[in-house]
Amino acid sequence: MLNLFYIQLKLFLSTVGVTFFFFSVINPAQAEETVAYCDTPLHAVNVYRKSTPESTKISLRIRIFWREKSVVFADLPAQRSHFSNEGYIYTSQSGLSDNYSDSLWMLFVPDNKERSCLLFRNGRAFDSGDVTNREQGTRNRE
Repeated sequence: MLNLFYIQLKLFLSTVGVTFFFFSVINPAQAEETVAYCDTPLHAVNVYRKSTPESTKISLRIRIFWREKSVVFADLPAQRSHFSNEGYIYTSQSGLSDNYSDSLWMLFVPDNKERSCLLFRNGRAFDSGDVTNREQGTRNRE
């Protein structure tokens, strides 16, 4: 009886191992490195770099979490630009849209630690909050 249990356990573990291997081959691990993070009362905005072990290509993305609904409603490719020596603007690579997940999102992260980050939707101020992570190399004026 005990021998039968061990056989079933080995079969189960080998099935789990094969399944895990199968999914790891199909969807290889991807590394995410947070570049900037804006913490607002309504949203959490994470700008991050995403890379895979097989590729040297690194893509910049912006992810927006809606606290009230507990859902990520936007996770879009982004680009970075420097704004008049005041900070960085991270812009989603999407167009103007009434749909929140497809809207044009912009996050301004100031170099000055005393200033708030600003989230824009379709070019209009949408939310503001505290910067909890800034891109390395930005000038943080005291």
